[in-house]
Amino acid sequence: MKINNLDAVISELKGSLRQYLEDQGTEFVGTHFTCPNRKNHRNDDQKPAASFYPDDTSFHCFACSQSGDIFTAASLLEGMSLEGRDFITTVKELGERYGVKVEAEEDTVDVQNKRLRGMMELIRDAAHKTYLTTELATNYVKERQLTEIEKDAKFGYCNYDKLLQFLGTKGYTEQDLSNAGLSRMLLHERLLIPVYDSWGKLVAFGSRKLKNEDLEKYRNSSTSQLYKKSEVLFNFNNAKMSDAVIVVEGYMDALCLAKNGIKNVVALCGDALSEQHIQTLVKNKVKKVILCLDGDLPGQDATKRIIEALSHKDELSTSVITLKEQLDPDDFIAKYGKEEFLNQPQQSIFDFKLQKYLESNLDKALKDDLLKYVSEESSFIEKEHMCKKVAKAAQVKVETVLSEIERIEKEKLGY
Repeated sequence: MKINNLDAVISELKGSLRQYLEDQGTEFVGTHFTCPNRKNHRNDDQKPAASFYPDDTSFHCFACSQSGDIFTAASLLEGMSLEGRDFITTVKELGERYGVKVEAEEDTVDVQNKRLRGMMELIRDAAHKTYLTTELATNYVKERQLTEIEKDAKFGYCNYDKLLQFLGTKGYTEQDLSNAGLSRMLLHERLLIPVYDSWGKLVAFGSRKLKNEDLEKYRNSSTSQLYKKSEVLFNFNNAKMSDAVIVVEGYMDALCLAKNGIKNVVALCGDALSEQHIQTLVKNKVKKVILCLDGDLPGQDATKRIIEALSHKDELSTSVITLKEQLDPDDFIAKYGKEEFLNQPQQSIFDFKLQKYLESNLDKALKDDLLKYVSEESSFIEKEHMCKKVAKAAQVKVETVLSEIERIEKEKLGY
């Protein structure tokens, strides 16, 4: 669906925001913006309660720490929750409230997507009912101590053949399942975990094996009209109000942290961190990414890949948590507690790479990886600081480190 008169809607909303925010050139700020998330909030001490930048229509509320665009600001003013609303629905409702007729039209793809999403919601709800009466599934959730969030997470379980019969009564076919990226291997007698996009729309399922004979521990929906793995981060619909997110390896890791009240956690859906993922984070005003992946070899490999994707991203600061004893986040919290987890030291990418190099007995490949990272640093002062730190840790002269960096830069240029 597309909105034909979006500029007119934005223009009306900008005019409305000016009632609450003072014009200060490139920025509008205000002390009389009352956020419904903190209804009694009103700053009278010259500190702004909210800030709005009309050029890119970005917005930040200092009362509830929510960031977004002009539609976020208007929704807050109107006391509208954005949870579960997509962009089109939000704009339409705001248009009605501000007296602007929103001209929107559906295309063929929109109609198809709405139909597939309706099917997926039927699967989610039916599978959840079956899950609640299936001991194989509920016992696993009890073992993982996730029972308290089973309803919010909408865990599911189904027999594929019975599911097909049920969907047939609703007018859906096996081809519809395929079009939605769903298959017998994904759905049949496994723990089902709904996956939502950043707007809270159901777009996919993850599943976890419950029987030993299943070969794959985890499976994910295939790419479909609704679901692009390179764009969706599991649980980001719940974490996107935070300016820092913790990235963990899988669905269960994220759910286990959420169970412990740690909401700003996301997981990769069986895919590498992509540029689209990074842009999703940036567009939602995330400032910091904290990597906390498993300490086993697959986890270490995943950490390395994600670090490469996030290296020298000016929009995001990145740090790494390395849990002792190679524990995953859930096991660590079970053993040491939530507070200990939250107080774990965070390393910069540089410090993480330096530590790995020193622990390897000065492995050449890790040294080159470290120095390559240093060579790509744009700040001369920061690069000089890194060189001195490497020299001190490796017990060599700074000139030796600079010479090695020069070699790497020449190799990169093909000299």
